[in-house]
Parts: sequence; C-alpha cells; structure tokens
Amino acid sequence: MSNPSEFTSDAWILLAILYSRCEKGADLRAIIGAADYINHAILTYEELRDGLVRLRAAGYIREQDGFYHPTQMTLSAYERTTKPHRPVRREWDDLAQFLRTSGFNSHALADSTADQVIITQTMYENAVQTYIQENQVSTTQ
Repeated sequence: MSNPSEFTSDAWILLAILYSRCEKGADLRAIIGAADYINHAILTYEELRDGLVRLRAAGYIREQDGFYHPTQMTLSAYERTTKPHRPVRREWDDLAQFLRTSGFNSHALADSTADQVIITQTMYENAVQTYIQENQVSTTQ
C-alpha cells in the first residue's frame, strides 16, 4: 500500500510539470519554480528525485534530454479535471486522486527502480540555485 503523502508529493511534481511545460518540456529549474508557485516551498532533492523516477516508471511522464513531459494519459486526466479552470489546490488534489485510483503503487515502483537515477544531487542543487538567483533578481528590480 502506498503512503498518502507520496501521492501528494508525486501529484505536486506532476502538477509542476504540467504548469511549467513548454514545447521542449520542463527542465528541473522550471519544475522547481512551478512547485514553489503551487505550494510556496522548494521540493527536496529526495522528493524530486524519487518522484520523477516513480512517475516515469509508471508512465505518467517521459524524459528527453533533461526535459520532462506529461504523457498523453496524464494530459487526458488533467484536462478532464481542469475544465473549467479551478484553484491550484483543487487541481493538486485531483491529480493525487488520479494517482490513487489509477493503480499507482509507489512502493512497488520504488523497489523496482531503486537503482535508477534521473537526477543527481548536483543537478538538483544547480537548478535550485538558478531558480533562487533568478527570483532574487526579479524581486529587486
């Protein structure tokens, strides 16, 4: 059985990817920034690393050249729950519910993907630093 907080954390990451995506996808800096917008907090390295691995292994996202994209399954579920547009927290809750009811099992995925690394600590720290520096510049102007 999965921990409810893992659904919430993974849904937070999934929503951040949906919010920050562009044609080339969402990079780590964009995901971190969108997650901060959503929850007014920076994802920890472990949350982001493990969540990306679980979401990719379950088929909710794909990664290409360091950019993350929601799969069609994710886009379809998101579009069903966001018409009409609703508050961020409601969208987050709906994605967590989608993960709960779609057979997402974070423990089984964690066991089967334990040796997979999508991002390193250094990649994470560089993305966080870039995000913080960009926000310091934009808030002082």
